Amino acid sequence: MIESISRWMWASTLWLVRRPVMRRMRQKSIQMLPQRMRAQARENILKQDRLARRIGLPLMRILTVCLLGSIAVTVAYEVVLNWVATSVESASR
Repeated sequence: MIESISRWMWASTLWLVRRPVMRRMRQKSIQMLPQRMRAQARENILKQDRLARRIGLPLMRILTVCLLGSIAVTVAYEVVLNWVATSVESASR
């Protein structure tokens, strides 16, 4: 389950990044820089892309586990609070 959710989220992220609007924004951000800094900016973006491709899915997997764990803890906390509130209410009668 976690694997499929992670893969779906990663594929959605890649889909969004590959949209023409995002590509135009990248190009515009590079063009806003002075001429002497543009080559270095392109190299930095390529390095960031390589890093993202290498660690993106494992990182998404970790984030998915954290998200689902947080949801599970929150649900358990609410269940315990409701259980305590119900038992206190029934004990006061």
